[in-house]
Parts: sequence; C-alpha cells; structure tokens
Amino acid sequence: MLEWNPNRGVGVFRFGDRIDRYISAMGLDEFPDEYNEKVGWKVYGWSKPELRIWVEDRKIESIACYDECWYRGINLIGIDISKAIACIGSNPEDDPDEFDVGGETQTVFEFDDVAAQLWVKENIVVTVICSFFPEEENPGSVVNGS
Repeated sequence: MLEWNPNRGVGVFRFGDRIDRYISAMGLDEFPDEYNEKVGWKVYGWSKPELRIWVEDRKIESIACYDECWYRGINLIGIDISKAIACIGSNPEDDPDEFDVGGETQTVFEFDDVAAQLWVKENIVVTVICSFFPEEENPGSVVNGS
C-alpha cells in the first residue's frame, strides 16, 4: 500500500534518502525518457501500481502516485476533489492552474502546507504529487507543528 506521510515520504520511500538503497530492493525501473534536463532530475518507479520517484543528486525529491495514494485511510486517487480537500484538512493555495495533458484539461490544486499537488480531471483526483519542504522553507507547515 502506498501510504503518504506528508513531508516524510510515500510507502517505504523517504524524501531525502538515497535512491540507490531502493532500486534493486524494491525492483524500481529507471524511466530515462522522463529525465528532466532542465532541473537535472532522474526518474525511477513502477508501472503497477504506477509510481514515479523524481531524484536529484541521487536523493528522493518528489513522488508521483497515479493508481493509489492513501492518506488517513482514504485512497486520494479516484475521489472527488472536495472529499480529498476534506481528507487533507487544508485548503489549496490560490486559484488552481489548468494544464493540457494528452488533449484533456487537468486542474492542479497545490497544498503548500503539506507539500502536495492534486491533479484533477472532471473533479476526480487522478494524480497526487508529494514532495518535501524543509522546515526552513515552510515554517508555517502543519507538518512542522505550526
């Protein structure tokens, strides 16, 4: 089960850990076609359940969940955005952005206090991207006790 622990990780994967310890132990594949030259990240993950781990300098920076992302006993993938917001217990930042993804519009809700983005299509969460904000970058974070 891929359970999200805000500002800590998803499942067994912990933000800031070196990816090397997970590659063979967890059977991760590298996705070179998803390599982002602009920021210098590499991408690892699985196809089932679909998961992508973005890595910079061999350390886990962000994790994208496409099939499951459990939080407080609820799989955020596949539920209505209003239920996801209630589950997270936080309001998204500002106005959501819209992007064309494969010819379909997806709306991105950002939750800075838990370092997450929820990608939504027709009011249903289709992707959750979880990240890490060091305490000094987000001193008001609910994760950091404020």
